[in-house]
Amino acid sequence: MSGVLDRLREELDQLGDKVSGALEKGKLHLERTNVVGFRNDAARELGMLTWKKSVGEEIDEERYQKLIDKMNDYKAKIDTIDREIAAAKAEDVSVGTDPPPESEPVTAEVEVVPETEEAAGEGSPTA
Repeated sequence: MSGVLDRLREELDQLGDKVSGALEKGKLHLERTNVVGFRNDAARELGMLTWKKSVGEEIDEERYQKLIDKMNDYKAKIDTIDREIAAAKAEDVSVGTDPPPESEPVTAEVEVVPETEEAAGEGSPTA
């Protein structure tokens, strides 16, 4: 009886680890989505300032530089989150040391149907 309970406890621990890992990946994806949204807002504002500058309008150069710095920060943050997501996915992949189970050899029956003269002439270039 204790063997069954030990096995059940072990399975529950493994399930808990999987759920915890899934929650962590979910948090990372949510955080990435938020950072991408902030980056998009900054890109939109930076784009407007760039356009204004290109048509000769006066812009706040300090604000322009702050937006460029923000874009670089957001890119670095997204890259970091992407690495964390990749690492979390790599932890999910496991390779067993046991060989695959032996399988029965597969056999198949094939019926050969002779070709008729009419069918043989259809695809030939001289017909």
